[in-house]
Amino acid sequence: MKKSRSRASVKQMSGLFGKTRQAWYKAIQRSERQQMQALLVIHEVKKSERTSPAVVSENYIIC
Repeated sequence: MKKSRSRASVKQMSGLFGKTRQAWYKAIQRSERQQMQALLVIHEVKKSERTSPAVVSENYIIC
């Protein structure tokens, strides 16, 4: 027996929150961009830790 699922469209979901489809997709893109930037920062910090761990540790304490 097939299970029936209620699938709401992006238009319906965004309409519930008073947003347009474009705003919905823009928010998704913004979130993905922020995640990518965070990953790049983590990568650079880890790379710096490998080359000079003492300097990176001092910078963490200062910040």
